[in-house]
Amino acid sequence: MRITALLVSHNGARWLPIVLDGLARSTRRPDAWVAVDTGSEDDSPALVASALGVTPVSLPPETTFAEAVRQGLAAAPPVGDDDWVWLLHDDATPTPGCLEQLVEAISAPETDLLLWDAEDAHPEPDVLGPELLEWPSLRRLLEVGVTISGTGRRETGLEPGEYDQGQHDAVRHVLAVNTAGMLVRREVLEEVGLDDLLPVLGTDLDFGWRAALAGHRTVTVPRAKMHHLEATRRGRRRTTLVPHAMRAERAGAITTLLANSPAALVPVHAVRLLLGSILRTIGFLLVRAVPEARDELAAVARVYLHPGRIAAARRARRGRTTVPRRQVRTLLPSFWLPYRHGVDFVVGVATALVDEVRDAATRPDEHGRTWGGRLLTSPVTWAALGLTVLALVANRDLLQGAPLHGGALLGPPDGVGHWWALWSSGWHWLGTGSAVPAPAYVLVLALGGTVLLGATGGLMWLLFVLTPPLATLSAHRFTRRVMPGQWAAVWAALTYGLLPVVSGAVGQGRLGTVAAALVLPFVATSALGLGSPDEERRSRAAWRTALGASVLVAFVPSAILWLVLVVLVLPWLTGSGRGWVDWRHVSAVVWLPLLLTLPWVLGTLGTPQAWLVEAGRAGVLPDDPGFTDLVLGRLDGAGVAPAWFGAGLPLAALVALVRPDTRAAVTRAWLVTATAAVLLGGLAWVRVELPGVDGAVRPSLGFLVLVVQAGFVVAAGIAAAGAVRIASEASFGWRQV
Repeated sequence: MRITALLVSHNGARWLPIVLDGLARSTRRPDAWVAVDTGSEDDSPALVASALGVTPVSLPPETTFAEAVRQGLAAAPPVGDDDWVWLLHDDATPTPGCLEQLVEAISAPETDLLLWDAEDAHPEPDVLGPELLEWPSLRRLLEVGVTISGTGRRETGLEPGEYDQGQHDAVRHVLAVNTAGMLVRREVLEEVGLDDLLPVLGTDLDFGWRAALAGHRTVTVPRAKMHHLEATRRGRRRTTLVPHAMRAERAGAITTLLANSPAALVPVHAVRLLLGSILRTIGFLLVRAVPEARDELAAVARVYLHPGRIAAARRARRGRTTVPRRQVRTLLPSFWLPYRHGVDFVVGVATALVDEVRDAATRPDEHGRTWGGRLLTSPVTWAALGLTVLALVANRDLLQGAPLHGGALLGPPDGVGHWWALWSSGWHWLGTGSAVPAPAYVLVLALGGTVLLGATGGLMWLLFVLTPPLATLSAHRFTRRVMPGQWAAVWAALTYGLLPVVSGAVGQGRLGTVAAALVLPFVATSALGLGSPDEERRSRAAWRTALGASVLVAFVPSAILWLVLVVLVLPWLTGSGRGWVDWRHVSAVVWLPLLLTLPWVLGTLGTPQAWLVEAGRAGVLPDDPGFTDLVLGRLDGAGVAPAWFGAGLPLAALVALVRPDTRAAVTRAWLVTATAAVLLGGLAWVRVELPGVDGAVRPSLGFLVLVVQAGFVVAAGIAAAGAVRIASEASFGWRQV
């Protein structure tokens, strides 16, 4: 038996001295050494040459791990039939007995008893791997063999942070072992080969899967131990080949599944992985993990936008399977394992959330008040409570069993399954039938109804009956950030919840405008971070804004036009004039809503006028307001507030420009108002014809009127903050009045 140790290095001078020292102390020395260096810019080649006495094969920095191994094998020709290769990384150091334990496990009786049938004439393994421990902790386990789930998750079978206490010391048959410390028959390594499609991360899983299909055995030998830094995966080392470790690892996992799965399962895996990645992206955004969300999307795009690569990989694997796939299937985790992980994650997040709420509720502030005390003494709490009482009184007929429908609002279905079926069906029996996808807002309603355990009527009741208090609370989240002092922010939030356009939308059943009234403040709050000097905060703000904008566009498709205008004037909104804006992140505010509203976007390519109407029934409301009505925030139809109710708001917004110290912020509020006013002036004269609707109808204007009115509120609120104090300190004059 002859063993050739093959060490691959790339800018690893920080760790190589420890690695080389560990190799020098091995109780079983390799018979030959080969070193390959991929464009290191540090002292890695010199350190390797000095310690091993060999000159590393020099390759460019963009060389894949597979190519580096091939070049290393070419530099060390085989000398017999029993040649083995010990693959080594420059960030993984073996214990003294590591190689000796691997060699002993090749013919150890226990592996024969544990793994294979007695009828097998060749029970010896062809690939062996050590137990990997975290470096520098030296006790926490990383891997004792590895496999891959149907969602692309790297499964080790270990608990997070699990310590090595000898609990995994049995030699086991596994799908794959890490290439760090892998001992493999040379003929198997050359026959199966590593795949260049996977630059670095994921090569071990792909190689192990293909080796298993070719009839070769892979075992893990836990008594052989190696400490692995995982420099590339953990971001300790960045290379031109792997600039984003998480992105490369995720793309590698998707590629491995699609390239090695049975042909009949490839479509299933493709859909499952795509939907799973979308859900993962949304989850990352919800927890503000923007870089992870970006890497997830980029990994999916890297694979799905190049289907020819997967096709070529499958052709290269064709005809190499020598054992039944069901035999290899036993080495893969069960179908339900990823979902069990998901349940564990949700339980963990819920537990952490409960603990955080409990801690926040009992932690006193600087005035000694707990969360309950702050809640009871907050003016916005009492404002929202008062609006809730008013809303219940105004809608007392609904509390007595009256149906919630009419105007532009359809009655809620009997169950949430109707919404899910409507969204997922490829054919809808409307009139003579239609293959146009369901509107994107149906998915949002389906998700909301599912969260409320199928109470579709309860969801619509919350949206319409409690719109004023919910809109007030939503607006206060924004106003308290842009208005100094407490009372101006509360006044502005309360005014927003009582806007005539909001009450009119509720009374007329305008689902799109009502949803927009609740979502718009969240979008505005997230957008405040787009002008931050901190890149990470800008990135998180852009993705949170884009996610909220996606919900907005789902209910009011024409909002995408307003978002485009806001993005164009963003340099002036952030105070940078024509200067720098991080367009990489800001562009997500436009393209992510288009992506998340698929497939409805594609279904409306032939009828672009569908983008000008909001959620709900089209053509049943007059929608013919005059100029004065638009300025005062009044919509045609039932429940319209009298003209005098909103007359003071535009006047207050104009007067706000008088105060010099807040004029810059007020001007920005007016700029946002102007973007909506421009669209409002243009769409007010447009008529559209929609399939299934008799005659031409006006576009839905409720959302744009809402933005104009909200701009008035913000402008007046900013100027009002501290105005009483300033006026009282000045000499008597018109400012006091």
